[in-house]
Amino acid sequence: MTFDYFDKVVIISIIAVFFTLFVWLIGSDFKPQTYAFWTFIALLTLIFVGFLRATGVFHTGWGALGGSVAVYAGLLWMTQGTFERQYDLTKENKSLHDEITSLRNKVDPAKYTLQLFYEHLQKKNFQGAWDFISDARKSERMRDRADAYDAYVKTFENTQSYRNLTFDLVREETNDQRIYRVTHDVLDNVPHSTLFENRAKQFSSLSGSVDRDSVVRIVKDNLREYYVIPDSAVPVIEDYVRTRTVNELLDPTLIGEAVIHLTNHGIELIRSPTHPVNASVWRYCRYDNVVMIKQGDTWKIRALNDPVIAVYP
Repeated sequence: MTFDYFDKVVIISIIAVFFTLFVWLIGSDFKPQTYAFWTFIALLTLIFVGFLRATGVFHTGWGALGGSVAVYAGLLWMTQGTFERQYDLTKENKSLHDEITSLRNKVDPAKYTLQLFYEHLQKKNFQGAWDFISDARKSERMRDRADAYDAYVKTFENTQSYRNLTFDLVREETNDQRIYRVTHDVLDNVPHSTLFENRAKQFSSLSGSVDRDSVVRIVKDNLREYYVIPDSAVPVIEDYVRTRTVNELLDPTLIGEAVIHLTNHGIELIRSPTHPVNASVWRYCRYDNVVMIKQGDTWKIRALNDPVIAVYP
């Protein structure tokens, strides 16, 4: 099918119509949502009329042009009311959300800070979450290491999601300091841990002797399933394992945490080409002594450490 003179006129006319509409909407007081809606209707019109022209429903260019006007007007008439109701509902919902946010902040601004902190973590907006940590705590972390922020972000490398968050005021120490209890479930995606997977076995069923060196060997072999381990990493791994608590050694995230520890020591492991798939693990975390302090006119997190952790079966 070739384009005749009238087809060319139709194409140019449609472009002119929608370009004029675009310029008029840009210069008017219409909200961007209205512009987006009208543009979407225009696109639907072009698609629909193009299909009708290609199938021969419109035999002439003038028919396609008239059909475009009719289709556009029909779609606009059928959907404009629904769009306006939805737009008004969206504005109302935003207004209610802003009112609820304001009330939360007035009732318990420290608790609201904690809620915002976890909202940012859930969205992986680590800079936003970092901004809710107090200057005093940041200074402590930066005294320990210059790249405190990067190390902080690295701790969430394996974290996928949070759920069932609770925030309870334990006591108000002063007008500028409050203690909270925070609980939540957290989902981590980590390399499987041999020690964790064997935690339910009877001691007598384990092959060979199980002493400190054996545990170190198990962890190194576990890491080698996923990564190529350079010689420089071996003493760091051995020291890491020997300084863990029994609970930490039996934690399902042990291997993932070991990789983060190595990275913090400047050792970037290379993935093995035939590594097994990671394991997804839900854990329950409870922080009994979350310290919130008032910094200027805002509340900040002073301490959020040492959670009690339980693994879901």
